[in-house]
Amino acid sequence: MQAKRVRTPAQNRVIWGLVTQLAQATSGTKIEAEEAVRAICREVAGHDHTSRLTEGQADVVISRLRARLPQGQGRPAAPSAPVGKSRQDAPITPRQQEVIGALYRQVGWDDRGRQIAFARRQLKLPWPQTQLHADAIIEPLKAIALRHTDPADAWRRAVALRESPHLDAWQRQFIPDLIAQFVVADAARDLKKVLSPHKLLKLIEAEVAVMVGERD
Repeated sequence: MQAKRVRTPAQNRVIWGLVTQLAQATSGTKIEAEEAVRAICREVAGHDHTSRLTEGQADVVISRLRARLPQGQGRPAAPSAPVGKSRQDAPITPRQQEVIGALYRQVGWDDRGRQIAFARRQLKLPWPQTQLHADAIIEPLKAIALRHTDPADAWRRAVALRESPHLDAWQRQFIPDLIAQFVVADAARDLKKVLSPHKLLKLIEAEVAVMVGERD
């Protein structure tokens, strides 16, 4: 029987191009986006090496990576203005405000005065007003929040979200992936290795999405 052909160089370029887009779209790092593609590879092929994917498996990985990107992304696009410039001019969104509020609660900063003091340190302003301001608040907050998060509690929170109809396409992939990582880590008795600041932020964003969906 003829062996299945390994993924093509063109497929490889698409995969790693999507990894870069995923890191940018989710405000994460390239390393965290690479974790995502390895998790998808394990689901599709039983290993985490893109170089060993068959052509058919590579197509599935590409499809799943595209599903994790915001709607309208995941395909080649014409060069655009730098992301920072547009976000600097765009007002903060209600969803960003919800996420920032959730992060403050995660670290136990319910006092408005403490929140304002933190914003002044980061922005020289009492509260974030643009999307770029939101980024500047969220980035340090997610790292602080990780130190205040019990991994077992985060696992329970992820399980509670799994069946929610209010998750978007990316979150419907992310939450089961996160739960599976906790299951593996629990078997190794090392739950602490699962979460990163980025993963915690994505868990909180999913919780906000569910909260807003149920409220509306």
